[in-house]
Amino acid sequence: MKSVRGRAGRLGRGVEFVVERLEDRRVLSSLGGPAADLPVLTRGGLFNVAINGPGLERISPAGHGQVAITLFATTIDTTLTISATLPRFHQPFVPLQIASIRLISGQIGTINAPSADLNGPLTVNGTMNKVTFADINSNARLTVNGALNTINVLNNVNLGPGGFIRVGGDVTNAVDVGGSLNLDGGQFAIGRDLTGALSVTGDMTLSDGGRFVSGRDVQAINIGGNLVVSAPAGTGLFIDGNLFNLKVNGFFQGQGSPAAVDFSVGLDLGGMSILGGGANAGGLRGVNMNVNKSINALYVARGIFNSLITAGVSIVGMTVGPDGATALLDSQLLAGSQISSVTFLGDVVSNFPTSPNPGGYATRIVAGELRGGQYLPDSSVDGLVITGGLVDSVIAASVAPYGGDGTLPPPVPYGGTQRTVGSPAPGSYQTYNAPAGLTFSGASPIKNYSELTFPASGKPFVTWDTALSPVIDNTILAGGVANVIVEGGVTSTLHGPQFDFTGVLAETTQGVNGGIA
Repeated sequence: MKSVRGRAGRLGRGVEFVVERLEDRRVLSSLGGPAADLPVLTRGGLFNVAINGPGLERISPAGHGQVAITLFATTIDTTLTISATLPRFHQPFVPLQIASIRLISGQIGTINAPSADLNGPLTVNGTMNKVTFADINSNARLTVNGALNTINVLNNVNLGPGGFIRVGGDVTNAVDVGGSLNLDGGQFAIGRDLTGALSVTGDMTLSDGGRFVSGRDVQAINIGGNLVVSAPAGTGLFIDGNLFNLKVNGFFQGQGSPAAVDFSVGLDLGGMSILGGGANAGGLRGVNMNVNKSINALYVARGIFNSLITAGVSIVGMTVGPDGATALLDSQLLAGSQISSVTFLGDVVSNFPTSPNPGGYATRIVAGELRGGQYLPDSSVDGLVITGGLVDSVIAASVAPYGGDGTLPPPVPYGGTQRTVGSPAPGSYQTYNAPAGLTFSGASPIKNYSELTFPASGKPFVTWDTALSPVIDNTILAGGVANVIVEGGVTSTLHGPQFDFTGVLAETTQGVNGGIA
């Protein structure tokens, strides 16, 4: 600012008043301690840093407009409160920038700092009640070695490489982020259970190796915006126990890589809702997702596109709405034992026979297949309804696309073993062969798009289209059952054996109504 000079005739002599530019000064000398209550004046304004309960504090400048806070003799009964008492007039509010908080005792109960940003280390050796900041920034390193009740961030969490939030025990209440949660190489790790919810008002993004990890169960994850996982491999959400519910109000975008898992659950996924999407990209898009046990109550409002979803045991209770006319596009759903009560409110489509999609998968819905490629007997696809069409896609129960001769499994003699899947033949395509099943139930036979033909009388028998698939090498394992309804018609584009042919395949299936042969 300019100097203000008094005139000699008014003040008796020439006097010069100078107002210093606050933004050019370091944190003022009012910092100090040890004390229980200290004012701090920075470019953001005047703040008060106070201790309630046992302990004293010392505050010192840390460069770049930041402060370092040291706390002495604090306990689990201590609360540190940081509040803005006089923000700068006519200027955007800038929270107090904290370079570090050092606990000499290693203990504190609560940090209530809604007017401060954490930019560096804070380590609590025991349990803690609650921690609140305005923002947790790129280089923050928040460690609570015991349990923590609540993490509350009013604005954003942005953790870069080397930045992290780590809780060694349980988070017994909740994690609330009022803005976005961005793990750009940063880590957010909970050692045991999150018994409340992780709630993010904005987007949650994970990139450059950023990870959200829980060692056991998570009650809920609620994302107000989009959930986005970007490369490289190792980036994503990894829950070692159960995740009882995941809700995303926007879309869920994955890396689009068959080799990199974006989202994994070690036990059961109790429920999942993806409510956004559209723009002909789907609501669940490019996601590689693995659940070791069961997926229950999965709802995707606007389509699953270019995604791989696997469950070690079952997928039960699933509804997928359309993006445009398409509900499932270039995606695979695999379960080790059961896929049931599933409705697609649109077309189920594979683009591969007409336009191979390097970012997607040949569309398959298969029970009896594990993520690692093992095929199991005695699986079922039951109560699967497609309100649109089935286009160049496969639905199968305990049928492998290689390693066999397309025959029904032989009876197992006493003390014998069931049929297994052989190795793929050298140079084979490992695709599902073209079924040629017919159903003779009226005046004209109906194409049922299964490998079984049902004569007017007698037992069903296997029929494949060897003109389209000269080498029949699918393996039908024992006990597979497929119960499927397609309301909008079936399409199998004419193509060679390098791609799957449309089919509903199992040892026991009626197939679907594909129209008059």
